[in-house]
Amino acid sequence: MKKDGFSILEMSLSLTVAGILMSIGLPIAGLYVDNYKHTQDKINIKQLNDLIVGYAMSRGGFPDPDVGDILPSNNVGMTGLNSYNADIQYYANSLLTETATGQSFTTLCDTAREILDGTTASTLPAICNDVSNAYANCTDSTVMAFVIVSSGKNRAMEHENGDGDEEFENPTKKPNETNDYDDVVLSYGLPALVSECQKI
Repeated sequence: MKKDGFSILEMSLSLTVAGILMSIGLPIAGLYVDNYKHTQDKINIKQLNDLIVGYAMSRGGFPDPDVGDILPSNNVGMTGLNSYNADIQYYANSLLTETATGQSFTTLCDTAREILDGTTASTLPAICNDVSNAYANCTDSTVMAFVIVSSGKNRAMEHENGDGDEEFENPTKKPNETNDYDDVVLSYGLPALVSECQKI
């Protein structure tokens, strides 16, 4: 006699196997999604960097940050949110913003050269050079034209990036492989700005 369908035992076994496969696959899929979002943030931050530099070259100064050091997305033509819908932070050197330069390309370039050679004092924003002590306050840093920071999945800026002093951890290092450091940091240095000025 031929029977139609599955027995309860066969269905139970099939559901158990499917459950085991899902319990293995879902966490792995979550890691792939997190890696994708982190990679997408890196790509977006690089595009923002290029847009901000282009803005400065055409307007004679970097855009002033919005209140709360938020990326002025209306000025640069790109969303100010990262892959986790958190605000992208933007810290511009206050001497190089379009307000400070009066939207003068010459003033922007001259001021960048003066900061670089030390004739004009400027300390912020900066990237920490001291990588020996990831959790200590930064003791050696390099002044930047601007810094963009995107917090990751935890929506919080880690360590030196989140202490409010406008000194940021070097984006090429990971402070501690066992922690959840997931910020994406991109900085634009004064030598790059001076070089860009010489091209025009």
